[in-house]
Amino acid sequence: MESKLTDSNRVSTCALCHKQEPIRLSHYIPKSIYALLVDDGALPPIQANPERGIIVKTNKQVAKHLLCGGCEQLLSKNGEDYVLRLVRRTNENFAFRDLLPPLLTNLPHRPVWTETDLIQARIDISAVKYFAASIFWRGSVTRWNADTDHYFNALGAEYNELFRKFLLHQGPLPTGFFLGLNIQYDDPPFMMIIFPEVGIEKIKRKTIRLHQFTIPGIKFSLVVSRSIYKACSEKGQMAIHPTHFWLSPLAKDLALQTDKLNPRGKLASEPEFLEAWTKKN
Repeated sequence: MESKLTDSNRVSTCALCHKQEPIRLSHYIPKSIYALLVDDGALPPIQANPERGIIVKTNKQVAKHLLCGGCEQLLSKNGEDYVLRLVRRTNENFAFRDLLPPLLTNLPHRPVWTETDLIQARIDISAVKYFAASIFWRGSVTRWNADTDHYFNALGAEYNELFRKFLLHQGPLPTGFFLGLNIQYDDPPFMMIIFPEVGIEKIKRKTIRLHQFTIPGIKFSLVVSRSIYKACSEKGQMAIHPTHFWLSPLAKDLALQTDKLNPRGKLASEPEFLEAWTKKN
């Protein structure tokens, strides 16, 4: 899956370090994740866009010139490289999930793994937080394209800057930062990307903004709210739940949305492709 854009020698202001540097081609979601969606010449991914009411077959990656080479390496070294080793590749190859099952036998109810549990499982929680923060930040700090612009400035100017300083190791995570991960236990796996989005939820009788994105096997949910900080901070800044995507409200919502969309491009003339993709996923 190739992006039509290429690296540029154009000197401009890097969105992260704010230095005047040659700007590289940056991907909204890391490039290597796209490759997981088309394994060995399998069916190309389908992109659904409920806001525009269409569904298309596309290999297009979401990318733009945003960061300098040094900042690209910083994001890779501190979060991307680690998390990308853990994402789901097949039902038999899902490193993140395989680190968690031993904890299941110790919990009588629906498992929730806290930071302490994750450290015992030798999961690098700092790298996971850094990766999640980097995706939410890059989605909020710039406009990528018409399909993803709804998340632009979703964190707000204050948190855009606090996240930027955190990613540069110039400050801590913002007060009120709490990250939840849902790890898929489905067989067969549902391989998909859902770009960052934000919605309104109620937690402990308080209305908060819930930020979410999904990569193969892992759904990231972020709350940045000083009002619920004390309740969340008792168990740290991160927790993980196991989940079955096919039984989740998200799966039902996606199915209903997809049924209402109009096929466009090559997909409109290839109904058999859409049928095959639906059966596969």
